[in-house]
Amino acid sequence: MRAYPPNVLSNLCEDRKAKSTKNQAGGCPFFDRMRHEIKNIGAYCAEMFPTSEKLDAYCEGLGACSYEARKFLVRDADVVVAPYIHILSEDIRSNLLKNMDVADETRIVPIVDEAHNLVDAAREQESFSISMRLTEAAADECTTFRTDVALTGNATLSQFVGNVKTALKGIADDNLTIQSREALVPEGELESRMMRRFGMDADDLRRSVDRMVDLGLERTDMLLERGENRVSELYTLGVALKNWISSEHSKYVRIVEAGENGEVLRAACIDPHDVTRFLRSTGGGIHMSGTLRPLDQYVRVMGLPNDTFTAVYPSPFPPENRRVVYVSNVTTAYKDMNADPSIFSRIEKRIAKLCNTVNKNTLVFFTSYSMMNRMRPFLERDVRKPMYWEESGQPRRTMTALNTFRSGRNGVFFTVMGGSIAEGIDFPGEELSFAIIVGIPYPPPTLESRAMSDMFDRRYGPWTGWKYVTEIPATRKMKQAIGRLIRAETDRGMAVILDKRASKYASELGAKLSQDPVADAAEFFFEGEGFKQGL
Repeated sequence: MRAYPPNVLSNLCEDRKAKSTKNQAGGCPFFDRMRHEIKNIGAYCAEMFPTSEKLDAYCEGLGACSYEARKFLVRDADVVVAPYIHILSEDIRSNLLKNMDVADETRIVPIVDEAHNLVDAAREQESFSISMRLTEAAADECTTFRTDVALTGNATLSQFVGNVKTALKGIADDNLTIQSREALVPEGELESRMMRRFGMDADDLRRSVDRMVDLGLERTDMLLERGENRVSELYTLGVALKNWISSEHSKYVRIVEAGENGEVLRAACIDPHDVTRFLRSTGGGIHMSGTLRPLDQYVRVMGLPNDTFTAVYPSPFPPENRRVVYVSNVTTAYKDMNADPSIFSRIEKRIAKLCNTVNKNTLVFFTSYSMMNRMRPFLERDVRKPMYWEESGQPRRTMTALNTFRSGRNGVFFTVMGGSIAEGIDFPGEELSFAIIVGIPYPPPTLESRAMSDMFDRRYGPWTGWKYVTEIPATRKMKQAIGRLIRAETDRGMAVILDKRASKYASELGAKLSQDPVADAAEFFFEGEGFKQGL
């Protein structure tokens, strides 16, 4: 089922709940049952303190809506736990605060866990796109109207949508080449192409887009009443156009790119402002993460107040249980690998020897899928233990392989840095003891990253952009990968970084130069079956 925009879902629920409240036909039976059972649900929560899943199951057993039950229960809660989207989406955030009976935002104190992810999540939330597939779907939807609705000026709805498609195609043809699959869109380019076709001015264009949004909402309501669980394509396109026209140019970089399903216009947010405004309006906040440093950069980028208090706390785990080393004779830097092709073979042999030396569950982190896939045939030939692989675009196969790896104690799982395995999964105890990091995971240069880098250079001085956009994300990814090793006081783990460029970040990573990482690993894991003779 296609996801509804928050306002559409809210309207649908409110309509059915209103009918239930008035005892009219077409109400919501789950809402009715919830009202009847809410005291029992509250008593169950007070006694059992259930997880979210258990509360859902309990309400389902009663035939009651667990979502509506939460809205009643949350009013009396002292602490509310919710995913990022509940503060990143303005619509969802407004509904949450309303349900909590919070009219004054200064009354709440957000506690943000894994805060290093908040910046990118905020940028993603405020970004949007207009794809060729979307315009084609909206054009098809125009044919369902009995008459072609007139918009401002000489344009009808179908003509206006067709003009969006023509403008998108023209921008792509004029800016993209076989060598360049993405390009910057000049400011006002889409708007000028659309206005020129019908002799519109800027006000005419805005009124036409607003009318498209209204028509899309009307059609969405009709689709829902007919039981079709989808949102009008006209509505989706209209909202995207409205955002494109009204959003601040200084906070977005506008890009045209050739996607797998056709051309796409993308407005990538480089300076999120909605979540920043909200965080500054609250009664304070606590932001925490094991990889949040440098803290001054986080405070700046998130737009937190200048008097924000920052602090770094030491790890509670015994330092002797963790060892991180790096080598000085290999690198995955493109320039060096291109100049000396033997580096590839040396890295592959080093990975295989390290894997074969340690009889412990091992994660091997690559900087990209392409690097991992390039080395895969050699590693499958040379590593003499069970091997498992993260499969790009195959989450089920990946999770099946990961679960098998975790159930054993002498396997190797090959993955990439920055993904869910490197950041979002715990490996307690013997599920993971050894990590091999292949290269420094600098983000690939894109038009979006260059725009962000330029923005930070202008604000904070030369080379600040490189530090904020490239260096800090790379070191955070390595910290996250290394952090998979130690999740409890009794865990012991070692990481080897196969890239000489790690010397620049050695202090921050707690890493030391190793002349023989295989011998160092043997020494660290020399505990019974933890060691065997290397190749």
